[in-house]
Amino acid sequence: MNPLELYELDTIDHLINDEHSSRLNLDSSALEIFTDFSKVEPLVIDSNAKAVDVEDLIKKTQVKLNVVLDSSDEFVGLLSYDNLSSQRIIQLVASGVPRNEIRVADVMIERNTIKALDYEQLVYTNIGSVVDTLQKNGLQHCLVIDVEQRSIRGIISSSEIARKLHLSIPIFKQPSFVDIFHAIRH
Repeated sequence: MNPLELYELDTIDHLINDEHSSRLNLDSSALEIFTDFSKVEPLVIDSNAKAVDVEDLIKKTQVKLNVVLDSSDEFVGLLSYDNLSSQRIIQLVASGVPRNEIRVADVMIERNTIKALDYEQLVYTNIGSVVDTLQKNGLQHCLVIDVEQRSIRGIISSSEIARKLHLSIPIFKQPSFVDIFHAIRH
């Protein structure tokens, strides 16, 4: 192997950025802010994995939302770092389950509670409509599915949109009955 030449930085003072991203705005195609799993492999987590082990993995990879598959490689839910530090973990430990025995399946967002956008919708809409949908539904992330192929096609992240468009996208989760109950009780 031949060693590569190293250069001094005394005349280097600019950072090259993605000019394409700087041209994006709320009227741009929604496909511009979509993470397509056919191009980017998602972080996949086994539903039977121990939550404490996965917590370290999520910290290291900094992937905010992870796809959870069962032993048959079928989609069963989603897992975020927030799920691993949630009230649910505290409840399980308080009920006698040792923290190191809590599985991903015990704390994940279950498939039957998740809403998604169809890929075909993204083809014909703009980023502004996606942002409006995320805000109205209190969603930091939204899965994108291919209804015809009955598969998960990708994901949209409000923080990724904010980063690419250089703007703030406030997302406020609608409080559930349980949230309201706990607020009143305390």
